Amino acid sequence: MKRSALLLMCCALLLVSCNEKVNNAKTIEGCWICTDFNNLTIPTDRMLAMSFEANGKAVYCQGVTKDASHAEFVSSLMRYQVDEESFSIYGLFPEKDSLKMQFDIVSLSKDKLIANLTNVNNQKLVDRPLGKYTFTKVTTADKYLNSIQGEWEGYRHQSGDKFDSIPSIKMKFAGKNGFVFSKPFNGHWNDCTGTFMLFGEKMAVNYATEVSSYYNCWEIASLNTKEMMLRKYNAESDTASMLDVVRFKMVKL
Repeated sequence: MKRSALLLMCCALLLVSCNEKVNNAKTIEGCWICTDFNNLTIPTDRMLAMSFEANGKAVYCQGVTKDASHAEFVSSLMRYQVDEESFSIYGLFPEKDSLKMQFDIVSLSKDKLIANLTNVNNQKLVDRPLGKYTFTKVTTADKYLNSIQGEWEGYRHQSGDKFDSIPSIKMKFAGKNGFVFSKPFNGHWNDCTGTFMLFGEKMAVNYATEVSSYYNCWEIASLNTKEMMLRKYNAESDTASMLDVVRFKMVKL
């Protein structure tokens, strides 16, 4: 009798386990930043961000190079679908070109997502190779918003603890997305107005001149009331596996 009851209980537990589905729909909600491709750190300017809301809405962000003189870090409202094994994000990016990306989920937790990109319908637009992408969740996208407000001048890193003695860039942050980038030109500072976006420790900035537009992505390595350390990883060439590290010490004015 006891043996039969135990057998029935095991069968019932097995049935529940088989019927239980993974609830990826809830876990995937929030903002995710891609940090690695095929277990290698991606160049910082190749950063991509995806935000998923409970109502099926998504926001997809990445840099887009239009030609040699025009590039922009773009954010577009899109849609997404997710199940136990995969998710897709689709819509118009940037607000005019059709885009659909299909990912197979390798693993998903509350703070880490690993997924294989298996299909992109518009590779010319997004230029993302198929393979394994690792994302980390951003809990507070604008946590540095108040701290970066104001004007900063930047000193490029040389080696060790040494930085340039003369500033070579300036950045000014105002409000939620107002940005001015400045570089010295013919003895004075040349200002370019633009916008910025924050994704936790990651930051993307857009700025433009009269004839061209650019974007840069940065990682905020450290920040206090007087100094901000910015870091980015650059690929020396399209085929380079090693990345060059660029650092700036930004001093508050």
